[in-house]
Amino acid sequence: MVKARPGLSEERPFGEPAAGNGMLSRRVFLEGAVVTGAAGAGVSSASAEPLVVESWMKEPGAAFAPYGQPSRFEDKVVRAILSPPNPPLPGIGTARTPLHLLDGMITPSGLHFERSHSGIPAAAPAQGPPTFRCGAPRVR
Repeated sequence: MVKARPGLSEERPFGEPAAGNGMLSRRVFLEGAVVTGAAGAGVSSASAEPLVVESWMKEPGAAFAPYGQPSRFEDKVVRAILSPPNPPLPGIGTARTPLHLLDGMITPSGLHFERSHSGIPAAAPAQGPPTFRCGAPRVR
């Protein structure tokens, strides 16, 4: 036979601590939530204003382009191209992402950070990958 713990069968007044350390019973919070929810459900005198539908929302947009272009409203969002004061070769420098102008967390591919040490090579894809040679002879 299981004995009940002393004090569990007694009724406690609303808001009285359940334990001796000052913690309130779950029943207090659940009863309060039910009362608040019931009171809030009966009070709904707020009314919404009619939505304003702009003209651009009613017309279809532009057709597809063969290559993606940025929005005309994002024309100020461009990379800052910085080069050293006395570059020995053209194409040396960095192109920095304008993080303060981006809206959201996805960086468009045309705005990624780029660092170039000697410019962008104009290699034709049909020629295959570039071959790099060093001064040491090839050992087979």
